[in-house]
Amino acid sequence: AVHSLGAAFNQEFSLVGGAGTDNVTIHNNLSTALLNVQAETTEIRGVNLITSGGNMSFGGNVTLSTGNVSLNTNGGNLQIDGGISGARNLTLAAGIGSGTTTVAGPVTNLGTGTGAALTVNPGIVGLVYFQSSFSANSGIQSPGAGSNLRFNGDITLADANVGTTLAGTVQFDGLNFSGYDGLVFGAVILSGSAVSVSSNNSSISVGGTINGPQNLSLTAGSGSVQIAAPVGNLSTIGSFTITSTSTVQIATGANVFTNGVVAVTANGGLSLGGSITTSNDSVTLNADTVLTSGISIETGWPSMAASASIPPTPQPSTPRPLIIVVWESVPTSVSG
Repeated sequence: AVHSLGAAFNQEFSLVGGAGTDNVTIHNNLSTALLNVQAETTEIRGVNLITSGGNMSFGGNVTLSTGNVSLNTNGGNLQIDGGISGARNLTLAAGIGSGTTTVAGPVTNLGTGTGAALTVNPGIVGLVYFQSSFSANSGIQSPGAGSNLRFNGDITLADANVGTTLAGTVQFDGLNFSGYDGLVFGAVILSGSAVSVSSNNSSISVGGTINGPQNLSLTAGSGSVQIAAPVGNLSTIGSFTITSTSTVQIATGANVFTNGVVAVTANGGLSLGGSITTSNDSVTLNADTVLTSGISIETGWPSMAASASIPPTPQPSTPRPLIIVVWESVPTSVSG
């Protein structure tokens, strides 16, 4: 157990266990030049751990207890070779800056359920990388526009009082994401395999581009969906599916490029301001659709369906052209 090293201590500090099951407990705030704990389990009891630019490393699992925990490397790397557990909130302090944060094992039962289970403070621009699954008792807050997060495993966030904001760039590596109370993303990168995002009857908002050669589905239930920037403009995505019993908005200039189907269901109506281009796949707009700019819909094979008029009555006061281009042949009739 580590109770205190004294306020004046600012040297490198290592704890290396022997063979077998070693447990280290840190009871009080700790400030060192470098922190290296090589034990099967490290328990952090509601304290702040700080290094003055050196790396902070844990060779096994980390358990949070007693109170909320803050970690700060002042530019050094943070490495956890195991997982993180414990019903306490975790803050990654802004001082981490361009340092890389890596959690190799699963994150389980994180957070008290009040406030964000994980906070990545603005100022952190280095990669924050979760290499396994992530489950928490409330949302994740990473409000910095320069943040850069990556998740390799399923993300399961419980219904509490805080939603999720990943305002910078986030990479989803073939996973299922389930959250509550509103999901806000900046730029999204799709990798590995298909990505599914469910907001459980709350809103989904993507403010940045979406790129990467994988399928993406957004399911909002009674929540709305907003797409503010182009999809597949740098790296064409696979299929793109949006489902909501409320409204869906694809903003002006948010052009969509896919190598799979595009299917939008919006019981409350679709506001479409971007063109849609697919390769050999269908476009289905299952919604009353209002065109907010001149757009085109291009499919590599002739299949387009719309369940409602484009645009519906009353029509917009300013006419907006709609161009449908099919590479091989055209349908025999168009109705609506």
